Amino acid sequence: MKVQVWNAFASNNSGSYTLVGRFPNETLAADVAAELARVAAEHNVWMEERHQKGWDDDAPPSPLEIFMQHHGLTPVRFTQLEDVWPEHSDINTPRVWAQGHQVFVHHGCTVTLPPTFGEYFYKRGGRVETELDHSHHPLIGVFQLRYPYAARAGQDVPALALRALDALYAEDGPLVQLTHPEPLPAWRVGERFGDGDLTVGAVFTDLVEGFTTVDRIARAHGFTVEVKVFESWDRKGDALAFLRPCIPPLPTRELFDVVLTGATSQATLAVTGMIEELRQVDPKEARALLDSAPAPVRRRLPRGVAEAMASRLQRVGARVEVRPSEP
Repeated sequence: MKVQVWNAFASNNSGSYTLVGRFPNETLAADVAAELARVAAEHNVWMEERHQKGWDDDAPPSPLEIFMQHHGLTPVRFTQLEDVWPEHSDINTPRVWAQGHQVFVHHGCTVTLPPTFGEYFYKRGGRVETELDHSHHPLIGVFQLRYPYAARAGQDVPALALRALDALYAEDGPLVQLTHPEPLPAWRVGERFGDGDLTVGAVFTDLVEGFTTVDRIARAHGFTVEVKVFESWDRKGDALAFLRPCIPPLPTRELFDVVLTGATSQATLAVTGMIEELRQVDPKEARALLDSAPAPVRRRLPRGVAEAMASRLQRVGARVEVRPSEP
């Protein structure tokens, strides 16, 4: 009898890629972001056409290869390097955008992206601040809001910071509508030299939408924004513990928890499915939460959001209470 045994590891293409660069001024950052966004979109069209037509080494140069040659960047031949471009998403074009002096490149599902983006940052007089290559854990965004020094005279900057925080945590605000259930968003006013007037941390379900919405609201209140991004390796811990307790409390609203107290036996499957959606967890974790009732489904929500969420759970057969959150 002959026995053969193989030991192998499956590939995994589900990581995200994030690159953050900094430039001397906002105009240059916006110009770099616009140029990279354009070439990324054109290159993605070329990649799709290549797959449709079966191009191999006979493929015409891609827009990104032409871009590299034009700017004197290190060449990458894309017919030989499949893994440097996303291919497993509905939208495979990396997102590129500017916020203030910073430029961001991001895609949520890729093995990696070519080094061209970072090399081009340096070519244009910028530098790479952060590269998170093939991340599988939540990405933490920490936003430093600063009121411009030249405009501070006569301004109640702490009061302005509280107004910005109130808008960020409004019922339709990004810290309520766009964040993961855990870890909860956190914030703190500046306490030490070098701190921003307000520091806000969050994990967004859509990094691009979350980052750009925070930036838009902060700037509407007169603040500039700098962002730090890092990967949270501890899924069970609190990656934003360094910003807790949140100081000061929200200025104009109470917060509430949506607490699941049980469900009818006929509604177990439907309630579990709803918990999956609201908690963004797998079926096993959702059922464990139901079995541990009473347990919070979501915490620290504005009243209207908490009541609407409780109503959704009740409609599928859950027993739910809306309780004031602990400070």
